[in-house]
Amino acid sequence: MPRVLRLALALLFLAACGGSAGEGSDDSGSPLADLALRPDEAPAGMELDEDASGQLTFFRDVLPPQSDIPQVEPVPKSVRRSFLGGYHARYVGDEESEGRSLSSSVLQFTDPANAASFLDYLREVQSQTSTREVGTVEILETPGLGEEGYGWHRAAPGAETSGCSWRRGDLVVTLTLGGSAGEASPEMANDLAGTVDARLS
Repeated sequence: MPRVLRLALALLFLAACGGSAGEGSDDSGSPLADLALRPDEAPAGMELDEDASGQLTFFRDVLPPQSDIPQVEPVPKSVRRSFLGGYHARYVGDEESEGRSLSSSVLQFTDPANAASFLDYLREVQSQTSTREVGTVEILETPGLGEEGYGWHRAAPGAETSGCSWRRGDLVVTLTLGGSAGEASPEMANDLAGTVDARLS
């Protein structure tokens, strides 16, 4: 049975059994959990925050705050209805790496077309996110990362945030790395994203 079909059936089974818990629940058995960045793949000094990780029941969790993008139109209704579910893994720095953060999310839609539409929307949103406090996001190309993949980078005094978003069939995958300047470069984020993408291809 194809991987995508197995995932879809597993998600439908979880929903039927009442397994649509929100973020922060114990969802290590989620069919999408093993697709996100795993603890042994995280950078040294970063640990999985189990309380902040878990199943996603709403794609809003991977979008910037609405206050940062008031000019952007809502996600098209057809895309909203096609969202099946997702998984979010969040990592935090230990005592020596305090202040660093890392998140890895996998979202599944009913078909590749709606997944592609959501990725297009996500790219538009991220390219328009800009505030006086955090600066402007620079959109970067990431050749070889999934389907329609791209990267982004945002610098602030003494800190930076980088991320990657891409698609594999009906899955939309995101990875975001934050930390002090030099600790969250686009190259670092792209390497981590490549680790995730390798098992999806």
